[in-house]
Amino acid sequence: MKICVGCKLEGAFSEILPVGAEELERCHPVYEQLPGSMESTVGIRAHERLPAAARKYLERIEALASAARRHRLRRLRSLSGAAPVLWQLT
Repeated sequence: MKICVGCKLEGAFSEILPVGAEELERCHPVYEQLPGSMESTVGIRAHERLPAAARKYLERIEALASAARRHRLRRLRSLSGAAPVLWQLT
C-alpha cells in the first residue's frame, strides 16, 4: 500500500505542498510503500485484532498526521508568537 509522504519540486523534497498554483503543477508526489494484506477486516472493532499490516499502516498514518500537526503548530507560533487554542475540552 502506498502513502503519499510529501512532494518533490525541482528535485527538492518537501512535506508541505507549495502555495502557488504554478509550483503545485510542477510537484511530483513522493510515496512510501508499506506491505499490504489480503486478510479481511470485516467486523473488527479493536485495533489489536487488526492484521499486522493494517496496524502498521494505521500507525504510520498517525505518525505522519502528528508530524504535520506539530509543523502547523510551530508555524502558527512563529506567526503569532503564541500557541493557538485549537480546541477546548468541556
